[in-house]
Amino acid sequence: MTFQSISDFSLLATKQYLQSAVFIDDEIYNENPTTPDSEEIVVRRPKVVMQIAGGSADLLSERKTKEEPTPVADDMPKQNFRKKDLVGSFAEHGIVCALYEPEENFETGEDSTVFKLCQTADLVILDWDFHEDGVKGEKPKALIENLIKNGNSVAPYHVRLIAIYTNTPSLQSIANSLFQHLNKAQLEPEPIECQFRLQAGSSRVIILGKTGGVPRRDEEESFTISEKELADRLLSEFSYMNFGILPSCALLGMATVRHNSARILDKFRANLDGQFLLHRALIRGSEEAFDQLPELLGDEFRAVIEDSYYSPEDVTKFVADTSAVIEVSPPSPPWKIKGRSCDVVLKEFWVKDNDLLKPLMKREKADPDDGDQPKNPIEKIAVMCSVNDGDAHSRFAALLTIRTQYKTKYRNLGFGTILLDRSNGKYSVCIVPPCDSLRLNCETNFPFWYLTQSKSGHPIIFQCPDGKWRNLTFKVGKPSQYMWFGKFLPDAEKKIVRVTKDDDEKYIFKSGVKEFEWVAQLKPSHAQRIANTIGQQLSRVGLAEAEWARMAFSKD
Repeated sequence: MTFQSISDFSLLATKQYLQSAVFIDDEIYNENPTTPDSEEIVVRRPKVVMQIAGGSADLLSERKTKEEPTPVADDMPKQNFRKKDLVGSFAEHGIVCALYEPEENFETGEDSTVFKLCQTADLVILDWDFHEDGVKGEKPKALIENLIKNGNSVAPYHVRLIAIYTNTPSLQSIANSLFQHLNKAQLEPEPIECQFRLQAGSSRVIILGKTGGVPRRDEEESFTISEKELADRLLSEFSYMNFGILPSCALLGMATVRHNSARILDKFRANLDGQFLLHRALIRGSEEAFDQLPELLGDEFRAVIEDSYYSPEDVTKFVADTSAVIEVSPPSPPWKIKGRSCDVVLKEFWVKDNDLLKPLMKREKADPDDGDQPKNPIEKIAVMCSVNDGDAHSRFAALLTIRTQYKTKYRNLGFGTILLDRSNGKYSVCIVPPCDSLRLNCETNFPFWYLTQSKSGHPIIFQCPDGKWRNLTFKVGKPSQYMWFGKFLPDAEKKIVRVTKDDDEKYIFKSGVKEFEWVAQLKPSHAQRIANTIGQQLSRVGLAEAEWARMAFSKD
């Protein structure tokens, strides 16, 4: 892939990912629907600016400007509205843009046509004044509220960019009105760099003005664009919304799977259904074949993503440019490495090997002239890389170790499940072989291994359901000290140990009178490493040999 900077990479990922846009306006079509667009027809007049009772105080900034007379529609210049330019601007990027003109007094709830249309689109573009005389924006505000609520709580969990694209003269009044509405709905909108960008949950709203009307000034001028420029601006905004190396890789990964849908479907063709049913019949005594399909699909998705090339042509230059953009936190208290500030040395280390950091990694003694050093320099360096998110170092460690739980209705007990014993506050990991946790007909013993808070061993960092982070360790020790068993009843229908949320929104497994709270699930490879290590402990061989010989030959 050809990209030199992190900005180029994010924009490239955006262009690969975005596929659909919907433009909703109350004056899309001509009076004669058989008449095509031309350069002269389809003239729109800007509608009257919204009036806020008590003045138009700016709720998102402290900047006060002198109020000017509100222009009325008859005094405003006429504006050509080119649907062809708008649709064409998206078509140039391979994005399908649907045009929709709702009926007067249209519904905006989750069962409405307009909501369903917007729900599946990557980009949603709305007019502000639907069939209204006062330009209050009641319909777009209600629709945006419902889209944000839906995107935050139920499937599809959608990252969505919503644009208000209007000829209403005052973008500031729209920003204030929308901010008030979302705040009242307890969606906690947050301005991003300016008052015309609002972030609420997984959705971002940007307010843009159409050209050709009353000239806008100051900050509003940079948010005024033509129909031809709309697609480029929204792609840039979506890229900015998901700016970064990892977000861009995630977008590229999802786009790659979509672009290879035919190849994936070819692997799961219908003429294999008979083989699948035979396979299911042969193994139904031990496990359910339908439960194997996610792993099979995941393997194909992974193969597609792995075969895609995400690395820049010049990795060193790309990382060097990225290092100039991504910040690190200065160490507190300050500390130096060979007389140089630690944050400067750290950024150099991102780009290439640095001999100054190697002694710290090996826990060698620091130079006395550098003054006091942190007890755990590597952990301190990781914290320095957590600038905008103080838990980023823990979050990244969990990303590599812990399986994300996308389902919310239930939790299963099986290989790699981490439980909290509510009676003593101890954490344990389940080490039952995967096949032994399926097709259960009666109360079954599950083996566990205690996790400790020692700094020695394999780290397991995860976020508990209450939001708190836990840093635990799998420590190799005597099975008599670390291993224990618990009996659990399986679900009568599913024949696995499964629980749903209780009244406290927790997943509780019961073994006799004891209660265990589900807290996390290890990724299979990490759970397998623990099982292999325990297996080695259980298979140690005790034997007799000459002690002098053992001692003499073990000195090396």
